[in-house]
Amino acid sequence: VTDRLAAQVGRPHYHLRITAQGQAYRASVNVRSVLAPAAMQYLLAFRFRHPITEALRQLSPGLHSIEPRPGGLAIDYLRSGLCNRKKFRTLPCADPGCSGGLDDVLDGVVGGAMIDPACWVYVFGEPWAADAHDRVFRFHPSRGLHDIHMNQGNDPTHDHQDGVFQDGALFFEHPQPYRRPSRWTALFLKFQSQSWCTDDTTGRSLAPPLSDCPHPPAS
Repeated sequence: VTDRLAAQVGRPHYHLRITAQGQAYRASVNVRSVLAPAAMQYLLAFRFRHPITEALRQLSPGLHSIEPRPGGLAIDYLRSGLCNRKKFRTLPCADPGCSGGLDDVLDGVVGGAMIDPACWVYVFGEPWAADAHDRVFRFHPSRGLHDIHMNQGNDPTHDHQDGVFQDGALFFEHPQPYRRPSRWTALFLKFQSQSWCTDDTTGRSLAPPLSDCPHPPAS
């Protein structure tokens, strides 16, 4: 991670500039929702441990396409055993745009990555590219990832984006000296308008956002 920009008025994303093999990318992370309630839910997992980290370490730097299916690198908040939904938090709105609190959370993690020259960041999201200068960091051509959050159980106005094993997240790896295991931090995000109860095939919502659901919380 080489640069960052907090959310601006009217622009509900926190941006990271990431460099891989000389190519610049922008990761755009939602820090508030256009649907009420605006504040995002998040889980910041320090000392994160999961078998996926070893698979991530085998990747070469750069952009990788991942099939949305179980058994591979694709992640699913309800089905991959990555996170416990009961541990997600909702920060009170710190400003009219409801971004300040989550901006601070991201600043803490991203700032730590920027001062650690050995740190790697792994971004799960939807890729995009444009033959133009990037509107945030001005590199060319503009490319990166967005939808870096849960992508299922959406409100009916966004249910065309539903699916299983296509959730987004951020993973930060800090290699340690003396051959000690790397230290990992993971950030998971969802909108309050999204349901925790989703269809196993389509990812469509099966219950209101605050309802319980048959899927047990992952441990």
